[in-house]
Amino acid sequence: MHFLYQSLSSTNDHAKELRDRGFAPPFTVQAFTQTHGRGRLGHQWQSQPGGLYVSFECPVNAEVKDASSLSLHCAQWVLDWVGCQFGLWLTIKWPNDLLFCGKKVAGILCEAQVGADGLERLCVGVGVNVWNQPSADTDSPAGALQDYVRVSEDLASLGRSLSEFFWERFSSWPKKALSPRCMIGEGHLFCKDGTYFHLAGYSPEGQLQLTPLGAGEPRQLHSSHQGYQWVHAQDSGAELGVFDLGNTRLKVARFDSAGEAEPAQVFSAEGAQGLAKDFWRRIRNEFHQPENPLVLFGSQVHSLMFAKLQAAAQEEGVHLQELEKRFVRLRQSAYQLNQLGLDRLCLLEAALSEVEGAEGGLLCVGVGTATTVDFIEGGHHHGGYIGASPTLQRRTLAEEAFLLSEGEQMPTDLDFAKTTHEALAKGCALPLVALIQLLLSRYQLPESRLFLAGGGAHELVGFFPKATFRPYGVLLGARQLALGGR
Repeated sequence: MHFLYQSLSSTNDHAKELRDRGFAPPFTVQAFTQTHGRGRLGHQWQSQPGGLYVSFECPVNAEVKDASSLSLHCAQWVLDWVGCQFGLWLTIKWPNDLLFCGKKVAGILCEAQVGADGLERLCVGVGVNVWNQPSADTDSPAGALQDYVRVSEDLASLGRSLSEFFWERFSSWPKKALSPRCMIGEGHLFCKDGTYFHLAGYSPEGQLQLTPLGAGEPRQLHSSHQGYQWVHAQDSGAELGVFDLGNTRLKVARFDSAGEAEPAQVFSAEGAQGLAKDFWRRIRNEFHQPENPLVLFGSQVHSLMFAKLQAAAQEEGVHLQELEKRFVRLRQSAYQLNQLGLDRLCLLEAALSEVEGAEGGLLCVGVGTATTVDFIEGGHHHGGYIGASPTLQRRTLAEEAFLLSEGEQMPTDLDFAKTTHEALAKGCALPLVALIQLLLSRYQLPESRLFLAGGGAHELVGFFPKATFRPYGVLLGARQLALGGR
């Protein structure tokens, strides 16, 4: 049963009233507004028109003695529903908030009534900001789905869709073990009373596991009201650092805060320069809160070098944390996730957030030591190509065949060459230009749907002036994966 109302004091309270009047669970209560909506710890959940406010009155299983893990399960179900419905993958802020780039988009309130024989009543309230954007009384600023995706369905239809999704998954709880996904990732910092902890992971029951940076015992949290704060919450003001270790170069970006979309500084080191203490000391000093621990999140394609960099950075108090692969705006990929490089995934996520009209299709081109070309349409990654970049081809001809000089620049026109030297230079570059033009034509994409990134991509801008060019595309994508969106 699905009960729909224009306005209620609280959907959770009304679900209890219906049960007391003899309506047997499972059933769903939805209202377009709530006058006294509430969240955890007595916080008010502002419930203006435009939000999805739903409560699920759940049947009680006599075998279930403890419902403490249900909140996290429900957060995972709502996350999966939003992902399937809109192609937007939120991030769970333990245990029951759902964020996008640090802004609270949805929340869960589980209320249980326990008697001598175990659970007697169980109700789950869900609030999702769809078109509304309240200033929620929480430690996270509020966001809404409409800020990130197009929402065309009406609230009644969305409520029924969420209800069907919820009850299908509830039927397997608690038999099906929790498999945390799209949660604040390992390595993130939490702080309490000036003491910092690394997030080590989540227990099978959903508890937060923290490891102190210095001396002290590991902590396992059962409740969020134990005073531990996520350092990179949207409104914390803490700086964020990300890195990109490619085949030949390390790049590090400093963002003034989690809310900034563009880096304030970018540092670069070639080869062994990244192992120098002076480099990491400079990084440490450029961050404006040197008394706090510094964790940089990012991607790497060179495991041996990464291990050496981690050791060198650690000596100067800098922790390098490789990101976990996850989708933020991508709906799915033709690749298995373990076959899709983390740096390439970062590029795809950056492209989806940077290119206007990306839902209609885009071409993502990254030019470093290698060149990657990928096609995305409707949030679906259809696959792509990987080849040697023009820069690498020119370097090879310079070093191995002595046919070009080191640092030879890419030509900027399509005219036929008049010398062997010019022909070689153009032969390295123009096949990539021709491939991009062919793919734009094949998929009927305007030039504005082309995303160019990487150190060598600036040479393509002359051929495609309407393209979106971001030299540090991997760093922008790494920021998104670290924070769960932009």
